[in-house]
Amino acid sequence: MLYPGDLKVLILSITNAGGTDPVVSVAPTVAVIQLSTMTTVLTSAAMTLIAGTQAVYTYSWSTAGMSVGDYAAIVSYAADTITINGRLLEVFHLGDTNITGPVALAAVTALNATVAKDATVAHLSDLASVSPDTSATVLAIKAKTDTLPASPADQATLTAVAAEIQDLHDYQFGTWTIDKTQNPQILTILTPAQTVLGRFSLTDSTSTTQRLPQ
Repeated sequence: MLYPGDLKVLILSITNAGGTDPVVSVAPTVAVIQLSTMTTVLTSAAMTLIAGTQAVYTYSWSTAGMSVGDYAAIVSYAADTITINGRLLEVFHLGDTNITGPVALAAVTALNATVAKDATVAHLSDLASVSPDTSATVLAIKAKTDTLPASPADQATLTAVAAEIQDLHDYQFGTWTIDKTQNPQILTILTPAQTVLGRFSLTDSTSTTQRLPQ
């Protein structure tokens, strides 16, 4: 897309039917006409031969100050004894033809309309100054967070609780053995992994059996 102020590069290639290099006796010039007013806005500008090419010429035209609209580039030159005056080179358009006025405000501002302006974007400083007192959602969240304890459980506490739960699991599902060769007899409680969870001495009386930590 080409906008007023951009650089328009015009290119002319002079060829002949035989494929040999044309003999250019008069170097080409280019003119640009604004089609809406039929006004010549660039007159007889000399084109430059691109070195190493077969008569390919170029001209870079600054469109600064030009209006949005359609333009025609025409060329004049002489090659292989044939004189060309005012032959059409190309037709091009300045400005956006796809974005309508209500979106871009005007075709000349379409380029700027595709980029968010800093003034229209919320910054962290803008958000920091917004009071949450006007948001029912924010106030509802705040009411719930205000009920949280000042010092929630830290990782050390959670680790200790997890260890206690693991001990309860091992105690419930591990193996229990009684060594009757000992006096008093020894009760050993093992984890499911067969590691010792605890040992107790068993004492018997005529009415009760009691275990005592070793």
